[in-house]
Amino acid sequence: MRFWGKHSAPVGYLNLNTDRDNVVRSRAPPPPGRYGESFSARLAAAAGRKASTTPDRIAWLLPPTDGGPTFLRIEAHKLLDPASGEAARLKDRVVIIAGEFPYFDRHRTPLSLTTGVEMTGAKIHAHMAAELIDANYSELTPFAARIFLAGLAALAVALGWRFQARRFDVLDWRVVSFAILAADALMFKSAHLVLPFTLAAFAWGLGIALGAQARGAIAWFAHHRVLRS
Repeated sequence: MRFWGKHSAPVGYLNLNTDRDNVVRSRAPPPPGRYGESFSARLAAAAGRKASTTPDRIAWLLPPTDGGPTFLRIEAHKLLDPASGEAARLKDRVVIIAGEFPYFDRHRTPLSLTTGVEMTGAKIHAHMAAELIDANYSELTPFAARIFLAGLAALAVALGWRFQARRFDVLDWRVVSFAILAADALMFKSAHLVLPFTLAAFAWGLGIALGAQARGAIAWFAHHRVLRS
């Protein structure tokens, strides 16, 4: 802390957010203190990014189709060798300098399901910075998420109301999960957006329950009102 306080260089916190299953899927919120921006956000700002909001979920880049690496990687001894010409390849690029150790700073990510390999922290931050620089956000904005959830809940209420008398089990968890996963996959494929699955499932189930119960409640209220009159 004292060392950074003596220098004017911008400093960002490391924000890898490890879930309970030890998989990194999202960014950690800023810690209390002086560092309000993350390391990847600082890198993106240095590359010209102007946006002030940062998504929580990380948009991972798939490996190139030619089988090459996702990011340019240059070993230190080659970079320091003028004869190699590697230093010229870094011109106008965002560069992350880090060590690569066999059993240190290794993390599981969603890509580990296919590659079977843990990813270094530096490479994860490269994915995070690339997402911000390219504005390749994989999440809905808070306003768009509210609109999506409200529309889904309204549809669920209508279906619960319509099919309650026919005993159409739209509350079945398998049906709900398949429908939301299919919509999630379609949105990701067509628009590179990840839908809020947990909130969507909750909104769907709650809407179905409200629609089904509202029909019965209104019928009960109307019946007792007739009896009183």
